[in-house]
Amino acid sequence: LMSYYQDLEGEITQLKEFAEPLMDEVKVTPLMPVINRIINLKDRLLGLSEGELQYVQAEVAECKRLLDDISYEYIKQIITKPIPSDVFEVLSSGTKFEKALRGAMGEKVSTGKGGPDVTVTPELVEALTRYRFSLGTPPVTPKGIQTVEQIVFGGTLQNIYAFRDLIHCDKGVFDRFLGAVDRLNEQSTHYTTEAEKRDFKKRAIEFPNLEGARGLTKALVSGTSETALRLIREQLFSKHVNGNCPVRVMEESQPFTPRLMQEMKADKRSMFIVKASSIPHNIFTDDVLKEEWKGLIGRLVVIDHSDAAKRSGTVLVYSLIPEVTEYLEQFHTKDSGTPANTQMNLRLILENFKNGDIDQLIESVDRKAALLEAERVHTLPHGDVRKKEWQKTAQLDHVNLKKFKRFLEFVKKMKSSDFSEIEESNRHLAKRTGELTMDYFFKNLKGKGYRAITVPQGGGRREIGLPGRFHLKGHNRKVADFKEQKLQACREKLLALKRDQGIPEGTTAAEAAALERALDARRSPQLPPEGEAVSRIGAHVKTRVTEVLHESALRSDAVINRVIARMDEAFGVNIPGLLKEKVTQLLREKGIEAAAKMLERGRFRAAANHLRAFEGRIRGEAARFAEKIKEPLEGTRSRLEAADLDFVERLLNDIENKSFEPSLALSEVSWTVGDVLREEDFPKKNFIKIELNVDGSQNPDSFERQLEEKRRALAEFPELFELYCSSILIYFNDPHNPTSQVATPEVKLKLLDLASRYNLAILADEPYHKQVSKKVKDRQGDSPFAEFYEQNRARFPNPVCIYSSISTTKWAMGAGRRTGVLLTNDHSVTEDGKNFEDFVAENIDGCNAMSLYMDLETLLAGLLVKRNCKEIELKTVLLNPSNPYEDSCALIDSILNENFSDLNAEDFNGSLYSLLLNARNTLDRLQARGAEPHDYRQFLSQLVSKLKDFRLDKQTQKDSAQRSQAAWNAVQRLSTEFPGLEERCIEPQGPFYFLVGLDQTENDPALRPFLLALARARKIEIVPQAKGYARFAFGGLVDGTEEGYKDFSLGIETDLRLLLKYWDEFQTIRARLNHEEDLDPINNALKELFPGGEIDLARTIQDKGVLLDHLRSRPRTGKDRLTNRFSPAGSQYMSSIEPGSPATIVTIREVQCRTAEDFINSEAFRDLFNIFLLQVKGQISGLEQMEDSNIIAQYGADEFAKRFKSRNFQNVRRDIFGRRPRRSFKRS
Repeated sequence: LMSYYQDLEGEITQLKEFAEPLMDEVKVTPLMPVINRIINLKDRLLGLSEGELQYVQAEVAECKRLLDDISYEYIKQIITKPIPSDVFEVLSSGTKFEKALRGAMGEKVSTGKGGPDVTVTPELVEALTRYRFSLGTPPVTPKGIQTVEQIVFGGTLQNIYAFRDLIHCDKGVFDRFLGAVDRLNEQSTHYTTEAEKRDFKKRAIEFPNLEGARGLTKALVSGTSETALRLIREQLFSKHVNGNCPVRVMEESQPFTPRLMQEMKADKRSMFIVKASSIPHNIFTDDVLKEEWKGLIGRLVVIDHSDAAKRSGTVLVYSLIPEVTEYLEQFHTKDSGTPANTQMNLRLILENFKNGDIDQLIESVDRKAALLEAERVHTLPHGDVRKKEWQKTAQLDHVNLKKFKRFLEFVKKMKSSDFSEIEESNRHLAKRTGELTMDYFFKNLKGKGYRAITVPQGGGRREIGLPGRFHLKGHNRKVADFKEQKLQACREKLLALKRDQGIPEGTTAAEAAALERALDARRSPQLPPEGEAVSRIGAHVKTRVTEVLHESALRSDAVINRVIARMDEAFGVNIPGLLKEKVTQLLREKGIEAAAKMLERGRFRAAANHLRAFEGRIRGEAARFAEKIKEPLEGTRSRLEAADLDFVERLLNDIENKSFEPSLALSEVSWTVGDVLREEDFPKKNFIKIELNVDGSQNPDSFERQLEEKRRALAEFPELFELYCSSILIYFNDPHNPTSQVATPEVKLKLLDLASRYNLAILADEPYHKQVSKKVKDRQGDSPFAEFYEQNRARFPNPVCIYSSISTTKWAMGAGRRTGVLLTNDHSVTEDGKNFEDFVAENIDGCNAMSLYMDLETLLAGLLVKRNCKEIELKTVLLNPSNPYEDSCALIDSILNENFSDLNAEDFNGSLYSLLLNARNTLDRLQARGAEPHDYRQFLSQLVSKLKDFRLDKQTQKDSAQRSQAAWNAVQRLSTEFPGLEERCIEPQGPFYFLVGLDQTENDPALRPFLLALARARKIEIVPQAKGYARFAFGGLVDGTEEGYKDFSLGIETDLRLLLKYWDEFQTIRARLNHEEDLDPINNALKELFPGGEIDLARTIQDKGVLLDHLRSRPRTGKDRLTNRFSPAGSQYMSSIEPGSPATIVTIREVQCRTAEDFINSEAFRDLFNIFLLQVKGQISGLEQMEDSNIIAQYGADEFAKRFKSRNFQNVRRDIFGRRPRRSFKRS
């Protein structure tokens, strides 16, 4: 009976999972009566009477019948359900907890054991959900978000908002547009959240011409209608009972016609995909049409092909069936990640602003800029501007307006230009981004046969997928050529070898060996076998001698390999970096650390490269010597290992049957790269696992052993071994996800050596290569993998094909952009004469144009900073001690003249310009104070640090290092509580991950269900990994302050403590259940560990009490909203005191006043009055000890305005000043 209850409850759960997403939509579709019946079904059946139970059973059967009218059961048969990754599973479990938590808002929760009841408040919810250690969201800080603003707009958006009352345009349009841009900028820094997707879909209900989609579920796709169609065909409906893809595409201009209905009625086995530029508002809701569509609508999928969708690169896909849109979004995430936030926001801008709105904004900004130009502010030399604050402000205003106008014109182009013009613009953006990325990251590879190819869609996932598919295409061509040209010869050779070993035709080597062992047991050892001249003893002696000779060759090879490994260890280090590491400490103590950077450039780098080339030649000679030793005896072993012939035969059969698939070599602990390099292309059974050492580093020797085994097995078939090697793609992730380890030079040299000797291609996934710790960078550098290869190329006998992936997602705080660049030296072409760059262009079906616009600005600003810092770092070393002031001034003046003389230049940045102007003024102050040469060096070193803050890769590197240290601090604090914990964890060296070893057996099947249960029950979201590890990811938003990192460390400490505590308790319970011979010890132990249901708010609040109390005392502050009011900090001292002037500069907004009352009631007056009131508080008895907030409340502008209105000034004089002022107030 219990089983019957559970089965029926399971059916109800499935029905409700279908119905609940549709309840969020407008109840207009013909299915809504069925949805209501499903929602009203009871969730729990235990305790119902027999009659009630029969009624529920009948209702379930009727609902299923009604759903079958829309082909629901058929669709469930043909749809492909995505295989969820461990991250997705853990995230989903944690989301269930969060949903229950938000559902309990306002309720009191008893924490038990005499503890106080706790009310679920928004503050508690925020504290409990602040840190999610499951999702590898790239790190971001408020400072980073602001830096993105300063890069893209030449100043903050608040600076642009300051023009609100100074330009003549509709203030409502201005406010809405700046708000939309502010949201775009902030959301460009993180992955799109479920809440953001829900918000977009709600807004989409009001999109013009798509009103008819009300009532249908929606999926969001970044790209074009072709992107959506590719995912539907290749993944969502990729399998069918008849082997055919059950998809028909309708691309008519007016698709919703009676003809479509007739086609769908005639073909009941297909899904109909309609590309629609509009959906009539009553197409599915008209009383007549409702019945017409009732039996068809389930098999209809509508792809948004509207003008705005094509222009923005954000497409909506509509279906009545929730699984269709839900699974489509999951496949999108596997293929290209979450939808690009930038493009979603671009679509909202295009939908919500008319052409006239954009034109009006451009004209208004132009007029204001023209007024400034009339004052010639854009032509003023920096030497004059820096001395006059108002001129500097006017000049920066002009720069900000021009930069903002450029952004407006880009939006206008996206909204109203011809599609051919937009496509040309996108091509230019992509090309320019590739060129600048080459300059930014791969400058030293120019002229060496490398190309940087922009991937304008899908971020790191598409960057990895494209080389994989190109490799697959080349592999299939090689297999076809082998089949045509060499397969028959290999078959004949195999047959001859089998005859030589007495293996009958049609018998495998394994079968023959088993038969031979059985016959040997019946023969005399002194007599030769039938047909042989040598006895069994003689044959054994001969075999043993051959084995000894072969083993001697292998031992000699091993000795030489050890010598080569020691050479790699000695010469593979970053010699300039090591020198810098020693010198930096000395310079840091003197405050001029920036000077140490010079030790990695010029002659130091050249000398190191010469040393590498010399060592490479020695290494090459040693490797060739080793090969000569092995060659005479290498062929003997293949005849000894008859079973290897089976491997040869399997390969030949696979080639003949077109089932010889490529192999992927990767670390045995890795992220879910299989989501991108799909099973049908790179089967997991062909994965070659590279082992990990105890410290988390990769061990390429294990990879070499596997290659050597195959080489020996195929010694008689070198052409087959060559094909096998060419099928292998090495996936090399550095720094590594999830171990956070940085590959040593020895590891990289070994992989490159193997790739060179065996003709293996390498896919280097390097999104984190700028996020290594400073200690690691100083020790071994942070050069991209391809540059490392070129530095050591003399070591390798053959060239190596390399693809390098650098995604903006990780290095530029651009998780919401979803773009990146591929670097390659692959010049091969396909059978149709197309190279890799052509292949990428053909296989990209969308362009994140807004993302590329932001990428371009990021790269331009970064390159400008690099040029400036290089000059300053050099001068810091070579500063003339006898005249440091003139030397430093000449340097800053030179930089301003060379890089900032043209205010309209593509890479001009107002924030950098302002920083350098202020620096030049500071030099004047240093000179006036009689500064020493050391002071100037220290100042220049600090200036370099400030400039580098405008390089997002530097900001990200610093932030990642702080997070890694915070995580390790948490581990160390817990080490006394859990002895040996540090040895169980892999200390992070690079990006935002670390691993803790839970399962000592490395293959415990309980680890995954335990972590899923922990996420559901306690909101502790930790992801299982191979070899018994659990992964903490610490990306997302952290405020970037010292206190913020301490809070973050406490969050990790709390979850890590509970993880270890519950794991130990779980193991104890399971051991007891095993001893009691329990039939299901894992699940029963989890039920005992987390009693009372899966989600336990009370116990979670109790477990995390210390963390929650601390976080609630320090609530997270969001980004400041754009406002028309100066904050006190922003209003005071808009600049420092000008050189040679005692004046305090305070900027207030222009206010149109007809009377004194108008002025006194304005925000500008309130700001001004309060600023000066606080400045003089120290001169007034009774105010010195008061808090600023109390002074403003009692005596501030609001109180003054009241007194002014009543003309009651006597009390004001007496209360505030305490004595008669020397001058009375006058109205003016």
